[in-house]
Amino acid sequence: MPDTEVTLRIAKEIKEKLDKLANILQKPTEGIAEEAISQYLDLELWRHEQIMQGLAESENKEYADENAVKKVFKKNAG
Repeated sequence: MPDTEVTLRIAKEIKEKLDKLANILQKPTEGIAEEAISQYLDLELWRHEQIMQGLAESENKEYADENAVKKVFKKNAG
C-alpha cells in the first residue's frame, strides 16, 4: 500500500513517550507511531463491529440459550 503523509498534533507527553520508545528500540518514531495507530484502529474497528453485530442479533431476537452461556463460562473459567 502506498504511503501517504499525515500531520497531527499530539500532547507533549505522548511525543516524549514516542521518542523514548524509539530510542529504546532503535527505530524511527514514524514507524512506531504508524504501528501504534494501526493496532489501535484494528482493535477499535473490531470492537465496534462486534457491538454492531450484537445489536443486530439482539434486534433479530438471536439470543444464546442457557446451555450455550454455561458452555462459554465453563470454557473461560479454566
